[in-house]
Amino acid sequence: MSYGGESNAKKAARVIAWNTLLSYAGRRKNPEDFRALVLAGPVAGDIRTLRAFGVPSKNITAVDTDPAAIESSRLIAPNANYVLGDVLKVASRRRRRRPPLKYDVIFLDYCSPISERAIQKSVRVAKAALVNGGAFCTGFMYGREGPGAREGVKFGREMTLLTKKVVEEGVIEPTPAMLRGVAQYGLTEADFHAMRNIDPDSLKGEMKRDFEKVMNKSSRILYLQNRVFVTSMDYGMVLFNTGSVTYRSGRRTTDGRSSGVPMLYFMSKGLQFLGHLPRRKLEQHYLRAVAEFDTDETFHCEDIHDDPDGTRLRRIAVEFARTRGSAYVAELFGFNPRTVAAWLAWDTMRARDQSPAA
Repeated sequence: MSYGGESNAKKAARVIAWNTLLSYAGRRKNPEDFRALVLAGPVAGDIRTLRAFGVPSKNITAVDTDPAAIESSRLIAPNANYVLGDVLKVASRRRRRRPPLKYDVIFLDYCSPISERAIQKSVRVAKAALVNGGAFCTGFMYGREGPGAREGVKFGREMTLLTKKVVEEGVIEPTPAMLRGVAQYGLTEADFHAMRNIDPDSLKGEMKRDFEKVMNKSSRILYLQNRVFVTSMDYGMVLFNTGSVTYRSGRRTTDGRSSGVPMLYFMSKGLQFLGHLPRRKLEQHYLRAVAEFDTDETFHCEDIHDDPDGTRLRRIAVEFARTRGSAYVAELFGFNPRTVAAWLAWDTMRARDQSPAA
């Protein structure tokens, strides 16, 4: 097994995604009662994060097809439930003639290109194992789409440009509600302002590259929204988008460029329906649920920039450590507790020296 380690941006993106998912799921029950299904991975990143947020190891099921990844993860988090095999087979498996286990939160960080096959698999896992109203997240790399996804991304690009055109023609100053609506089309507020009143054909140099980055990201999110939603209805349920987090997976090289590929966490709410419902009935259930869904509190769309020297990650770690302690942050990010304590002490001393009283 060869693994190059996690970038600072990935660590930050994971915590943001999990915090969003658990904050939403926390309306239903306390974290200590959550059941979570994740992919194990070699560094137990999702397991560590869940434990820091209060989910007991015994309530976490970690699946992987790589025995080395499971053994590596088990050394870090020995008390989680590890299963060697395909996550779809594990999610669908009946145990001793009992129904398959259901999970409050499912996080499938594939670290592989977006493809129709992976989307189908994700939806089937959610159908088999997600509780009604549970939180669901999938993680993909983008820019290297697999079979069946390339045309969909092209369609997503066209829809992004159409959204931009509608906004330009219909809105002078964006309202918070409208910005949330734009975010649901895959754009952050910053992206929206960057694209507004811009003619792509007139852009050159760095501005054109920035515009293309926005288009590349939003077109993938739009494609996932469409395919995940439609595919889930084919299986008699509804998965609808509640947020996304994008980041780069690798560290910077010596010349300052990112060595990683763009990655995307796509978050959803899952609505399970008993029995086989016609599509029209499913759509009615979906519209009713969306009308009750509080986007102010639960929708999240963020782009995590490269953090080669760890400045942002340390800032996030210190903010958590102030309220939850160094041991909590060490578990959350996989840091040495003494290192976190030193960061906190240094930051406290700096804040005291800069205060007016000093």
